Amino acid sequence: MPWDQRSVREQFNKLFKDYKNKKNKEEQASGINPDPPTENEVMLEEIAEAMESTPLCVENANSKKDDKKWKEALACRDKAMTTWAKAGASGDVSDSEHESNTEKNTVKRRGRKRRASSDPFQYLAERTAKETDLRKEELELQRQQMQLKAEQQKEQFKLQQEQMKQMMQSQMNTQNLIFAQVQKIGTK
Repeated sequence: MPWDQRSVREQFNKLFKDYKNKKNKEEQASGINPDPPTENEVMLEEIAEAMESTPLCVENANSKKDDKKWKEALACRDKAMTTWAKAGASGDVSDSEHESNTEKNTVKRRGRKRRASSDPFQYLAERTAKETDLRKEELELQRQQMQLKAEQQKEQFKLQQEQMKQMMQSQMNTQNLIFAQVQKIGTK
């Protein structure tokens, strides 16, 4: 079963904390005879003694590493600042002059231009104008759709009226035929 560093550290810290709590309770209790230490407890006691005796060595090693990292970070920052200063300097200054000038902080750097304060307002004005135009187009489309629907309804109404006229005419023709037939039968 693979163990990663974090899980091992957490498990060790839990065991070590439990061991310290047990040891403190045994020391605080009076008139009891504690059980003999187990193999794990013996190892944890040895580890505790080793940790108490060597905290300074570990701190010195970390501080040397930290100092080295800090110096590397400063060098990287200085390199970046000189590169940035060179980019902003005028082209007629030589590199050696430029380096001496940057050390004295006498070279003026060209920075990025900031946006004018009216830019956000200009953007908002353009956005509002575009939204207004879109809304007008949408309203125009809706108006055209309503007109088409109204025309379709008029055409359907006319079609229904024509169908009704045709039905009435066919009924009249049928009634006339029936009436004519009845008259022929009645005259015979």
